[in-house]
Amino acid sequence: MIVSTPVLRELSLNGFKLHVLSGPSNYCVIENNPYIDKVYFYPGKNIDILNLGFKLKQEKYDLVIDMGDQTPVIYLLFIRLINAKNTIGFNKDDINIYNKSIKYLNYHSHITERYKSLMNNIGIDNYNMQYNIHIPQVIKDKVCDFYTGLSGNITVVINPFAADEKRDLSKEQLIGIMSHLNCLDQSINIILVGQLEKLNALSYLSGCVVNPFGDFLSAVEIIKHADLVISPDTSIVHVAAAYEKNTVALYGNDKHGCFINNDVWGPGNKNAVQLVQNKNNSKISEMPLEIIVEQIDAFFSTLAKKI
Repeated sequence: MIVSTPVLRELSLNGFKLHVLSGPSNYCVIENNPYIDKVYFYPGKNIDILNLGFKLKQEKYDLVIDMGDQTPVIYLLFIRLINAKNTIGFNKDDINIYNKSIKYLNYHSHITERYKSLMNNIGIDNYNMQYNIHIPQVIKDKVCDFYTGLSGNITVVINPFAADEKRDLSKEQLIGIMSHLNCLDQSINIILVGQLEKLNALSYLSGCVVNPFGDFLSAVEIIKHADLVISPDTSIVHVAAAYEKNTVALYGNDKHGCFINNDVWGPGNKNAVQLVQNKNNSKISEMPLEIIVEQIDAFFSTLAKKI
């Protein structure tokens, strides 16, 4: 959802009234987005999907934009039920409910290139693809107070977990990263972000603090003020990209159909280093610790030169 935020902004700025179909888990990304007029949640049960389709039909949409590649029967029926005047999709030439299909086979290109293709195809030629996340002032204030209570001069944010367990950092990797950081400089704030119930299980770690607020937007604000972000999770990598933060981004080596995951969902951030596993479908926990530490050292070396 983070990588979609520039599309939402640019559509709104070009006069589109936006209704967004979201999953419950990523709604927090757009909860405070001023460019969105209404949000609907895509249900899990088929009967609820059909009922939502009938409901959306009453909106009499001029345009439905389908950003994805999925074509399950229930989803196609849902799109048909909405019955918009125009429906745009990607690589949907053989499906007649789409009256505009954008041919896109750039399997190695970043996701933003796909969105640029969309912009061009609907006649928007002047656009900015920088991600944007909107944080309420109350969250900004409490994160500011949190930072005030920290004693270090440098802040490193670590997100140990990803949506898929095979992309999680291992216990050994976490201990090694923490130990290395604490040996580098005693004035480092190390903050762990992620789901609180998972973070609370990391009692074996020392020399760090856990995001005390637990929610996604507070993690975003913490990252906004960090000096370095280390993460195996693409959502956090893209949060860091929104603020062009120094990032060590840890990736497996997967494909989504023909699309190369590491390229399509890469950091898209000039200040990020992307570490990719050599073997297909391998675990992040199998990545050698020394490779990660080497990039951490490279960041601190650059920081020392600036000082």
